[in-house]
Amino acid sequence: MTLSAEGLPLPEYARIAAALNTKVRTSYAANECPFLSYGCEQGWMHLNADWAILEPVDEQYRPVPPGRPSHTVLLTNLANRLQPILRYDLGDAVQQRDRRAASGHVIRIARRGDTCCRPFARVRATSPKVTLCSCSW
Repeated sequence: MTLSAEGLPLPEYARIAAALNTKVRTSYAANECPFLSYGCEQGWMHLNADWAILEPVDEQYRPVPPGRPSHTVLLTNLANRLQPILRYDLGDAVQQRDRRAASGHVIRIARRGDTCCRPFARVRATSPKVTLCSCSW
C-alpha cells in the first residue's frame, strides 16, 4: 500500500501494516512534480533524481548540508518541458543524506522525521493528544 498527500506519525505506518497485513509505504510529491519520490522500508524517501532536483536550503536560500533539516526546499522539475519549474520554493522542510541507502540506491534521499515537523496548533483533549503540523516533512 502506498500512501500519498500528508504523511502520518511514524508509529501509524506499522499499525496500518499490522491491521491490513501488508507493507505500507509513502511517497513525497507535489502538484508541480507528482513523481518526485517513493518510500522504502527504512522510512526514507528516494528522490527520482532523473526527473527532479531538490535543493534543501536555509532561510536565506543557502544550501543546507546533509543531515540537517532545511528551512524549505527548492524544486526543479526536469520532465516538464511545456511549463518549466525551476527552483520553485515548496515550503517543505526536508533532511537530506548523501550515501548508499540500505535498499541499494545511490541517490539523495530525504527522511520524514519529527525534527522537520513544525507544529502550529495543539488540540486540547483528554485523550489522545493531537498536534497539527504545517508540513508533512
